[in-house]
Amino acid sequence: MCQGIRNNALMDSSKYQLMFREIIRRKHGMDIDFETIEKSLGHLRKGDPLNYNDLEIIAYEKYWPFKKYWMWPAKEQIEGQLAETKGIFIGPACEEKNDKKIIKKLSSIFRNIALVSIVLRFVWPEYYAIYSRPPLKILRVERGDNDLEEYMNYIREMRLLRKSFGVHRAADIDTIIWVISQRKRKEEYDEFL
Repeated sequence: MCQGIRNNALMDSSKYQLMFREIIRRKHGMDIDFETIEKSLGHLRKGDPLNYNDLEIIAYEKYWPFKKYWMWPAKEQIEGQLAETKGIFIGPACEEKNDKKIIKKLSSIFRNIALVSIVLRFVWPEYYAIYSRPPLKILRVERGDNDLEEYMNYIREMRLLRKSFGVHRAADIDTIIWVISQRKRKEEYDEFL
């Protein structure tokens, strides 16, 4: 089992969550609801395979602006492969070999590391974050030779920051970094770092 995260948070991620929600509200005119997506995918953590309905829940425009940036492959292209994900989400992947196994399996289905990261973020927000350019740029994450290596570099960084800041979830660190990336001027970064 993975090491637990301390409860005495050194960084108050709640203020960044509020800023994140406000930025999304201003940019997209909506309130996000990641919590409902996370709860809806809880069955995957118990061993169920990912199915297309799960992908539709993740992409549901009522929860967040997924469709403004991404789209899933067509149902008929991947439905058979989704059944092969039975059991891959059981237990958190906190060992690199397990991370790589899950990421490779999902990459063979989606063929897009951002889509893989979105699934992982909503199934295990404690350990995964959404792969996107703004946080990569802010953190200056080392480029990998391929998508797998680059995403591994990114989640290593998220997990390191999670521990350093005493924040419970890698997805929350991702949100904090994304908020910082949305600030327009350098001095605004300093205010939040």
